Amino acid sequence: MVKMKAVAILIIFCAIQNSIATVGGSGSSNCQSNKVQCCNSIQAANSPAAFLAALIAGINLNGVLGTVGLQCVAPTVIGGGGVSCTSQAACCTGNNFKGIIVIGCTPITLSDE
Repeated sequence: MVKMKAVAILIIFCAIQNSIATVGGSGSSNCQSNKVQCCNSIQAANSPAAFLAALIAGINLNGVLGTVGLQCVAPTVIGGGGVSCTSQAACCTGNNFKGIIVIGCTPITLSDE
């Protein structure tokens, strides 16, 4: 029951965060296709949202620097081999904890090529 409440709080917090601020993107040319994720939010590893997600996932973020992706899934493959995200595209190089939290995510912009 506690985990369900924590998940609900995380979802609400991420929705609020996304409406308050947007994260700038960069080119995705250096990101391998198997590293691309679509995340509801990209947060600093020491942010309250990341702490809550880590708590839900049962991991400890002590010592983790940089940014993490929250509520991440693989992108949708579209015609011609491209990919599409309805949320924030990110290049994630660290461990993925069931999509709840992914370590080492950097916002990217997917090209329309």
